[in-house]
Amino acid sequence: MKIALCVGQHTVVASVVNVLDVLHAANRHAGIDLFETCLVGDEPPPAWHGVQLLPQKGVRNLSKFDLVLLPAYRGDLDDALMDQAKIIRRLPVCLANGQRVASACSGGLLLAASGLLDGRKATTHWRLQGLAQQRFPRVEWQQSGLIERDGELLTSGGGSAALDLALALVTEQGGDELAKRVASGLLFDSRRGPQSQFFPLTPQVAVEDDLVVRTQKRLQENLRVPHRVSDLAAELHVTPRTLLRRFRAATGMSVQDFTQRLRLDGARALLDNGSIGVEEAMLAVGYEDRASFSRKFKQYFGQGPGAFRRGRAA
Repeated sequence: MKIALCVGQHTVVASVVNVLDVLHAANRHAGIDLFETCLVGDEPPPAWHGVQLLPQKGVRNLSKFDLVLLPAYRGDLDDALMDQAKIIRRLPVCLANGQRVASACSGGLLLAASGLLDGRKATTHWRLQGLAQQRFPRVEWQQSGLIERDGELLTSGGGSAALDLALALVTEQGGDELAKRVASGLLFDSRRGPQSQFFPLTPQVAVEDDLVVRTQKRLQENLRVPHRVSDLAAELHVTPRTLLRRFRAATGMSVQDFTQRLRLDGARALLDNGSIGVEEAMLAVGYEDRASFSRKFKQYFGQGPGAFRRGRAA
């Protein structure tokens, strides 16, 4: 398989190198060249901490490859779109000619700009999901997935998910056992679960409303205690209606939803090092029903608390 890795002025070096490491490790383990890789671009990008990606062929050669891969970009999206405009314009032609197109991490937004993802499922780094949805609403963005396939299009989630993308290609070309040997050699756990397990569940923004700040503090300090809005409002000397209105305006969610997310985040933190059991974590954050807790945990993190704990303890 001949693969073009498109490099530009904003390309993330690690996004390229991770893929190259996996594919060429597969070649070594297989004893044959399953993959031929080439860095494609018209201008050498600047060095990043002393490391520079040097294009081996120009953009006009994209039609010579079986798969065209858009690595992650760093910085502003519009700058990256301008930088990679020539490549983005050629992607529909590549797909029409029978070539496959893939993206790693934030590269999914560059692929979306081509229009090829409209009406299709795709993923990108979880931190970029809001921007992705805003800028490319016709794409069916999947927050949890490490990899999404839709026809001849392949997208991967954030950061190390580029390794998952490359390993998926190894599996296609060389089989499961080869992919396992490559992952083992790189000390990479491809079974680590969806990227949703890394999501922060509560808003990551500064809140200026003192009433909301005090409400959040009370909720955070007493996860095990049931919180009724009427009681909170009385403690804070406001009406329940005022509390609900200002809390939603500041956080974008209800007090009840915020409390649930706090509890689930707390349970995740307790389970993260594998030293505490599911039952203990559940009780510590105020849940009493195991089935309800497990269902909510899986809803937000993509896997049940038991599977999450086993993955951390492994």
